[in-house]
Amino acid sequence: MRKSIFVLIIVLLTAGMLAGCAQEGEVGDAILTITGDIKTTNSGDNYVFDEARFEEHKVELVIDDVWMGEGQEYAGILLSEIIDIVKPGSDATIISVIAVDGKSAEVAIEDAKNMDILMVHYLSGALLGDDLGGPVKIAFGADAQEVYPDDSWMWWVAELKFK
Repeated sequence: MRKSIFVLIIVLLTAGMLAGCAQEGEVGDAILTITGDIKTTNSGDNYVFDEARFEEHKVELVIDDVWMGEGQEYAGILLSEIIDIVKPGSDATIISVIAVDGKSAEVAIEDAKNMDILMVHYLSGALLGDDLGGPVKIAFGADAQEVYPDDSWMWWVAELKFK
């Protein structure tokens, strides 16, 4: 009887450790990292969107891009979806959008919940290349373009910080 209980305990501990390893292994290379005041994480204190997560939450929108012209066929993750996933803290009101070159812009969380603001990762069905601001850039739908000036559009976005 004791031997059976001991074996059961070992099996359960091993399964628990393997499950923990599998969760860590599920996060691929970071395409977009979410930091700051968030409740849901998948990589330390951050939430990482890898290729699989972009694919899983992808939406397609046609957006008139102030820099690249009308009718751009973009796909990516809406900021409203990111908010739903990472669950910002009750004190967070702003999302700071940070590019690899250090440029940043701010988006109000309330605007992001109610407007089409897209973290673009695809253009016309293909991955967004570095030459066009990839792997991630921010694009604003028509309603958001009335609120956010042209210099809020950013290329090479690496991080969203909730504060």
